[in-house]
Amino acid sequence: MAEQRFRILLVEDNPGDAFLVKTLLEETGEPFDIEHHSDLTSAMAVLNGDGAQAKFDVVLLDLTLPIHLVLKPSAEFAVVPMWHRSWF
Repeated sequence: MAEQRFRILLVEDNPGDAFLVKTLLEETGEPFDIEHHSDLTSAMAVLNGDGAQAKFDVVLLDLTLPIHLVLKPSAEFAVVPMWHRSWF
């Protein structure tokens, strides 16, 4: 039986924070594939693409990124803040 792997899109412009997220995810022991983009424009290009490469189980988005696009949550894409530096 094939192992089910989670597909994660990480949108984070700080390389140190991206490394930390990847390291913490690896420590869970869960199988996953992570695709990292450092800007929202390239991440949206991937999400708006066709086929299996555009499908992700979760998108981890840095909420402090300079955003030039307006993201509107929909049935397929909901913005759910999970963590933010200013909360600590």
